[in-house]
Amino acid sequence: MFILLVCSCLAVLAQGQIVFRNYVRFTTPPIDAPVYLEQVGGTPLSGTNLNYRAALLGGPNTATPWSLTQPGTLQVTYNPSITTLTWAAFNTGTLPGQTPGYVRADATFPPSRAVPGADWGTWALVQMVAWEGPYTSWTEAWQAAQAGSVRIGASNPLTIHLPNSPTANVT
Repeated sequence: MFILLVCSCLAVLAQGQIVFRNYVRFTTPPIDAPVYLEQVGGTPLSGTNLNYRAALLGGPNTATPWSLTQPGTLQVTYNPSITTLTWAAFNTGTLPGQTPGYVRADATFPPSRAVPGADWGTWALVQMVAWEGPYTSWTEAWQAAQAGSVRIGASNPLTIHLPNSPTANVT
């Protein structure tokens, strides 16, 4: 049992990691990409507004992004310390610094994400997805959307170069 646990930890460390946020003011250029319901400038998604959730999909740069009608091969990223943490809520706007439309990044929803199938220092394809309702996985929400019972959204995919180590920056 102990050997299996150690091997599992090493496998997680082999995955390249990124930070899942849609607002970062200390980068060049800064990232400021709030998520809205229906249209830009409309109602920003909020953790209390119909229970919206978001996930970051990722994989090698040869993966296929998801569309609103076609499944892709990108997989849900996960927090390397809490591997069951695959989605995040949106800020509620009720606390200072928690503006609606932005993915919540705090102790409850740590922003670090391991990218499945993409090692440190390689190119990866990532895509942010969001959905309404209590679904705890992107696949469940996407399937419900195909049945017409839930609204979903997906960003354009981004190709990024993963850092060379946990202490390096994404380029």
